[in-house]
Amino acid sequence: MPTKNNKNIDFVIKEKSDEIFCEVKSPSWEGELSKKELMGGRKDQPKYKHLEWRSFAHWKNIRYAIKKAYPKFLSNCKNLLIIQDDLFVLILDFPTDIQIKIALFNNSIAYGATKGVFINRDYENIGGVLFININPTRRKKIYKYKFFANPNALKPYNLNDNIASY
Repeated sequence: MPTKNNKNIDFVIKEKSDEIFCEVKSPSWEGELSKKELMGGRKDQPKYKHLEWRSFAHWKNIRYAIKKAYPKFLSNCKNLLIIQDDLFVLILDFPTDIQIKIALFNNSIAYGATKGVFINRDYENIGGVLFININPTRRKKIYKYKFFANPNALKPYNLNDNIASY
């Protein structure tokens, strides 16, 4: 469905009389590789390599996904960003929400991070972010989700109030 600047969102959810415009972003492990690794062909190798270790900063990937999706959202609509990642360590597999909270609500420059995207009206067209982890390839299907509302949204949306319908 076309939105701003003739860009398309991924899908629309109809909920009672409302429409929720949804965009899905999928940050991948290849985006976490250094320039040296990219030039060396690491992206053509398996995602996980024996005894390979690395640091990560999910907050950077989350912010990048939000900034990339934001131009598609209109101010007069309810908008939802959905993030289904394929990072080295999945966002929802991290033991706490600290990386998500740094990306969205951080109000200082701690951790080398800039301020969170939801602390002011800069991203007011996004009602919230739904993080999902759908892994149907495991023997036991595992589905995880966490929703974070934007307190500064023009058109607020709270998925947690309506989760039974999804």
